[in-house]
Parts: sequence; structure tokens; C-alpha cells
Amino acid sequence: MVNDMHTQTTLPNPPASARPARSKPRIGGVVFQFISTMLMINGYKGLGHVDIPDYLVPKVPGFDRFLTNWGLVMAIITTSLGVLSDVLPGVTAIRSVKRAFLLIAFPLAITISSIYWPLVLIAPYLILPQKSSIGSSSGIVGEPSSSPDTPEMFRLPLWIDLSLHALPTAVLFIGSSS
Repeated sequence: MVNDMHTQTTLPNPPASARPARSKPRIGGVVFQFISTMLMINGYKGLGHVDIPDYLVPKVPGFDRFLTNWGLVMAIITTSLGVLSDVLPGVTAIRSVKRAFLLIAFPLAITISSIYWPLVLIAPYLILPQKSSIGSSSGIVGEPSSSPDTPEMFRLPLWIDLSLHALPTAVLFIGSSS
């Protein structure tokens, strides 16, 4: 008779949903997501201090006009839920809700960044046309001009531009693993 007492049987790993919840808050995750959330909010608030030319002010006001605003709101909600999830690791419902928001926020942020940045770098006049005192009746000219009378193209300050159009994608990419 053969003795099988020395052979070990390894059991498969339990599925991810069966793993126990973390018991300790993750301080690094809390700090990263909190600072990121505040930077995104600060970038949006910074728009109120930018002198936006009249021709760029929408005729019909509304927060929901721009996809960037929707993406920013979704990213802020997702990172806020990430902070709560890291502070309260025992509450698995928060983590589940965060993942549900991440499924919407991350593709939206990628879409915004992948459309916005190539246009700004390659053909900025497609996003923010120049205004000319000479030209069409609307005053907006789509072609660049070498005339000294043509004002410079409007640009957002870099820190606002990055916090609205790049930071949400980066933060959601980094935070998606937690």
C-alpha cells in the first residue's frame, strides 16, 4: 500500500469577490485621490477667474453643454467615492458603487483627452477660433492671419487646461487598480 500522506493538494484561489475586505484604511490612496479631486474642482473653479472673450461665451448658458464638464463631474464623483472606499475599507458597497462610476467615467475621460489634446496641439483653431475685427459679419474667422490687427487666439491657462482635460484621465487610470 502506498502512503499518500506526504502529497499536498493545492486548492485554487478564491474568486476576487470572495476575498475579504481590507481592514485598514489606505493612507496613500486617500491622499492621492483627495488631492486629485481638489485639483479637478480647483481647475473648474478657476474658469470663473479667466477673462473669456465675448465670442466664446455661450448664447445659451448651461453647464451640460460641454462633454468635458460631464467627464469632470463623473471623475470627481469616482475619486470622491475612492476616498470614501479607502477611508472605510470595510464597507464594500462603496467600492462597488465606485467601480460602477469608473465604468462610465474612465471611457469618458479617455474620449475627452484623446479628442481634445490632438486638436489643441495640431489644429487649435478648430476648438477656439480667432476673432477678427475685420472679416465676416459674425467676427469669427477660421483661418489664421498674419495681420497685426488680428488678436491672439484665446487659450486657457495651462493649469486649468490640464486639470480639466488631462488630470481626470490620469487619475482614473492610476486609481482604477484600487
